[in-house]
Amino acid sequence: MKSSKDMTFLPGFNLQGYPNRDSTQYVFTYGVQTVDNFIRGSLRYKGYCHASNGLFQLGLIDNNPHSALHEEAPAITWRELMCGHFGQDTGTSANVLKQMVFEKLGEDEEAANVVDELGLLADSPAERNGTLLQSLSNHLSKRLAYRDGERDLVIMRNQAGVEWSNGNRETHEVSLVVYGDPYGFSAMAKTVGYPAAIGAKMILEGEIVEKGVMIPLGKNIYKPILNRLKVEDIMASTNIKYH
Repeated sequence: MKSSKDMTFLPGFNLQGYPNRDSTQYVFTYGVQTVDNFIRGSLRYKGYCHASNGLFQLGLIDNNPHSALHEEAPAITWRELMCGHFGQDTGTSANVLKQMVFEKLGEDEEAANVVDELGLLADSPAERNGTLLQSLSNHLSKRLAYRDGERDLVIMRNQAGVEWSNGNRETHEVSLVVYGDPYGFSAMAKTVGYPAAIGAKMILEGEIVEKGVMIPLGKNIYKPILNRLKVEDIMASTNIKYH
């Protein structure tokens, strides 16, 4: 996440992007072995990477077993857990802990405030899920849960630069923006569930006759799926820039 960059293709969303795992396998999947650069990444709102890096620097993204978080360990608060994590007495106040966090994060006030705002210095119970990472994940899933009437958002962006044999250059761009329904299906549920349901129906009705496990790279599969997704108001916009 330290290599995150601002993404300006949809300026109203104030996004950042960062590489997500190994992208090189997709070069062979898509048959573009001659490509110079291939990057698969994740999009997040600006500030997400900075906050996540702070949690990483503090050693909270740790999936090793933690004795204080064993299911049979005594109940513990987040403040007490952080005291032990920093080698301090459990009576250390939240204010003192916040100053320690501030110093450990290189006096980064913004990153230190995130730790405080997430309730990681509070006298609220910490779930004992075995590891710091699992306990933190479960804590954040509740702390950052959608409020009544809120909705999620899915954004996808594909960009391909092409240089033709005659020297002409083009940039092909595909953008998808899908909002969830506040009291219905989330955008994630729709963008994952609808294609799977359409594909299953195509198999049942004999439209897909290939056997075995496959990815939907054939036009006979992905074109009908894309067309039927439009009925569900899921459609991408395309653009070509000529250089």
